[in-house]
This record gives sequence, C-alpha cells and structure tokens, in this order.
Amino acid sequence: MSDLQAGEESQRTATLSGVRLAALVVGVVLIAFVGLLATSGRHENPAPDAAVGEAVPLVSGISYDDTTFDLEEVLAANRTVEASEQEWVVVNFFASWCIPCQVEHPDLVRFDTEGVACPTRLVGVSIQDSPERVEEFFDERGGDWPVLVGDTNPTIIDFGVTAPPETFVITPAGIIGAKFIGPVTYDDLAEVIPC
Repeated sequence: MSDLQAGEESQRTATLSGVRLAALVVGVVLIAFVGLLATSGRHENPAPDAAVGEAVPLVSGISYDDTTFDLEEVLAANRTVEASEQEWVVVNFFASWCIPCQVEHPDLVRFDTEGVACPTRLVGVSIQDSPERVEEFFDERGGDWPVLVGDTNPTIIDFGVTAPPETFVITPAGIIGAKFIGPVTYDDLAEVIPC
C-alpha cells in the first residue's frame, strides 16, 4: 500500500470515527430529551385519579336504552331526605368484550335486584363499546341499570380507570367509599356499604 493510500485510509477511518462519535452524542442527547419530556410536568399536573376518601368526579350521560343518569342529581336529592333514605351509588366501568366483566356480571345483577339494607343505585360506564353491543350484552345476561355509552372517555379519565372492570362505591355525601380493581362480587359491595 502506498503512502498516499495509507493516508487516505487513515483519513477515512478518522472521519468514520468522528461520524460515529457525533451519532453517539446526538443519540444520547435525544434519549435525554425524550426522558425529560416524558417526566416533565408529572408533579405539576398529575392525571386525575379518583381515590378512596376523595370527592367523586361527577358522572352523567345517556344509557344504551336512551335513559339518562346524572350523579349530581342523585347527590342533590340525598341532601333533601333523611339519612336512612339516602342512596349509595355504585359506578361500574365495564366492556361487553371484557371477560372479567362477564364473570362479575351475575353478582352485579344480584346487587341491582336485591340491594342491601339501605337504598342503592347501580350505574355502568362502558369502555370502548357501542350501544348495540352493550344492549346485546344485557339482553343475553340480564340486568336493568343504566349503562352510559358514547363518549365516556372524560369520565374514564376523571376516575383514573386503566382497564375494565373497575368499580367505585359512592357514599350518599358524594365521597368515594371503596374502589375495586377487577371483578367485584355482591359480598364485596355489601361489605363496604354500612347500612
């Protein structure tokens, strides 16, 4: 190899090493930038998440059978009656395609039918489901409570629901008394509603 060829090869190797180094630096900077974006603002604006002991986010909408439900109206009515007549509300987030939702459904039917010693009301909130699929689900499996359909994403976000089923028990005063992640049973609900 001539001196000229050796010099050119040495220059190519140096240039290639410089390009690799620059690419590595750019990659590290991009990873740091993405990490900064991913974590920035987490403490200033946390995602809403309904927690036990906190005021319940309001729930309202139209059910698959065109009836309406408004939690604010239930809570307002609770303020006008004796404590023994005030309603507890159970909000169940579900989807017709969700296997654990299908598992818990008979217990929810029992809860809706039998209730507990004090007044209760059950309302469902569908997740990524059509009114037709929800209606078909209830026609096949029973149940006669309102299930909100349509754009339920704001309610899902307000409650911090990540996947169905999730169930929240709301006290007559509008406080979240209990939260269940996964299938809920009749006994679970009866146990957390102190009548």
